[in-house]
Amino acid sequence: MHVNTAEKSPFALKTALASYGIRSNPFPIDESDEFFFSTRNFGKQLAALGNLAEYGDLLLVISGVEGAGKTTALNQFQRAADARWSICRIDAQPAMTIDSLLEQLLTGFSVDTRGDDAVENERLLRSHLDALAARGAIALLAVDDA
Repeated sequence: MHVNTAEKSPFALKTALASYGIRSNPFPIDESDEFFFSTRNFGKQLAALGNLAEYGDLLLVISGVEGAGKTTALNQFQRAADARWSICRIDAQPAMTIDSLLEQLLTGFSVDTRGDDAVENERLLRSHLDALAARGAIALLAVDDA
């Protein structure tokens, strides 16, 4: 018996597809997160998250390995958001300061004015959140890549 120890060339998708008469990849990877394939179970999970976000007064944490779909799930959650929700989405950053956090929060919650310092910006943010609550809106903060 002879064993060939020579390295084999890696699997080539293009070659494999060509053997079936397919000239281009019918399922290209969509790096933009625009393509989303949902399931009935995922729809139920999104609805449950929506109920928890609206009525739970909780800190919700969605965790998983890189590439599991956390950001995609967050995108879908935002797309399905109730009109009464005001969602501020920020990306976690290792070198975030209180000033940069407040700036992201003010921008994310669509607060146009800025104060002279962090204390004034915090007051503006709290005032905005109080105004949202007074009109029955629900403020949600989503932190991605935490």
